[in-house]
Amino acid sequence: MKTRWQRIFSKEVTIEYKTGVYSMCALVFIAFYECWQASYQISVFYLFELIFLAYFLAYLQVYLFHNFDEAEKLSGWGLAGLLVSSCIYGLCGQLLGWFDGSWTVSLIFMLYMAVCYLSVFAANKIKRRIDSQRLNQLLENYKERKQK
Repeated sequence: MKTRWQRIFSKEVTIEYKTGVYSMCALVFIAFYECWQASYQISVFYLFELIFLAYFLAYLQVYLFHNFDEAEKLSGWGLAGLLVSSCIYGLCGQLLGWFDGSWTVSLIFMLYMAVCYLSVFAANKIKRRIDSQRLNQLLENYKERKQK
């Protein structure tokens, strides 16, 4: 049983992980957009906005949407979390001027972030399966050693 401190610490580490992953996903999209516009530079203010937005959405994902990208299956609150988070990214991209006022690019960004969420969901699911197999193998090895 986890103590209160362990639960809080675990959630905070999860939030840091999510912030890093989704910040990088968004940064890659913005970098490609800027290269496509022949700009080759990104405003430091955009980076700060992006990181703060990623933190906000990570807290939302953990505390409101029950860590939907780490769920066993995506339904109900998880699907709502994916849609809400992706829409917030798209709206903030538009409202904060990341894409020069282009609604089309903001919509593409929103869809891109939804694909990122789905990709992380799939990666987490595969990792859990690998970890389960590893733990089962360790348990079998332990049982065999104990029987000898």
